[in-house]
Amino acid sequence: MRSDVEILVMVNRSDHAVLTPPPVIGVYNMGYTFPPSARASPKFFFRYPTEKIHISQTLYAIVEQRVKNKFCVSGTMKMFDLTMPMDTQIPIFPGDPEPEIIQVASIKENGWNEKQITIGSHFSTHIDAPFHMIKGGKKLDDYPITKFIGMASVIDVKNQKLINPGLDEIEQNDIVFFYTAHINKIRYKEYFQQNPILSLETAQRLIEKKVKIVGLDSFSPDNEPFEIHKLLLKNDILIVENLINLDKLLNSRFMCYILPLKIMDADGAPCRVIGVLT
Repeated sequence: MRSDVEILVMVNRSDHAVLTPPPVIGVYNMGYTFPPSARASPKFFFRYPTEKIHISQTLYAIVEQRVKNKFCVSGTMKMFDLTMPMDTQIPIFPGDPEPEIIQVASIKENGWNEKQITIGSHFSTHIDAPFHMIKGGKKLDDYPITKFIGMASVIDVKNQKLINPGLDEIEQNDIVFFYTAHINKIRYKEYFQQNPILSLETAQRLIEKKVKIVGLDSFSPDNEPFEIHKLLLKNDILIVENLINLDKLLNSRFMCYILPLKIMDADGAPCRVIGVLT
C-alpha cells in the first residue's frame, strides 16, 4: 500500500465534486494530471507547477483533511452517528403529523418484509430549508450536495438558556453545531418547553461569518414567531435539529456529512448526520 494519500478529484463547471478514495494515482482535473505532491493554496487552488484550477471550499476542506491526516490510511479515523433513531415513541412538535411505522408485508405471508413509514418532513433529526419559513425560499433540491458536506465544530453551550458563545474559531463555510444537552429530555413532555434559544447577536455573527449550516441537539433554535429561524434561512444558512452525540465531538474539528432524503420541493427532510474525526 502506498504511504501517501492519493485522491481522484473531478470538478465540473457547476462546482460539484466526486471523490474516489485511495488507491488511485494523483489528482486529476479535465485530463490534466497532478502528482500527489501538488499543494493547495489558501485560496483553494491546486498549483502544479503554475496551473490554477479553482475548487470549492467544501472540496478543499475534504482534500486538505485527507492529505493532512492520511485519511483512510492511518487507521485512526473515527465515525460518529449524530442522528436520532426513528421510532413512533419520539415526541413530535405540537401540530406535526403523528409518525406511523406499520408492517405491511411479512416473509410468512408474502415472502418478504416491508414497512409503511409515514412521517412529517421535520421528524426526528432533520434539516430545514428556507422554504420552511420563507415564502418563495429555496427548497432542499435547489442545493448541490456540497452544501451538506464540510468542516464542522461543536460549541459547548450546556446550561445556557440564551445561547451566546464566542465564535472566534469559526471559519467561512463551516458547519456549526451547538451542544445544549436539551436532547436528554427527548422522552419527556418538557422537551418542547424551556428550550435553549439562539441569541440574535449570535445569529448575526453566524451570518457575518458566512457559515452554511447551523445545528443543535434540540427541536429548535428559537420559539414563535421564529425570528431566528427566518433570519438564518433568509441568509441561506440551513438548520439541523434534534441531533444527538454532540458531546462526543466537543473541542474538535471534523468532517461532517449531512444527508437529507432526496425529496423534491422539500421544505425540509429527515437526514443522517455523520461526523468523521481523524
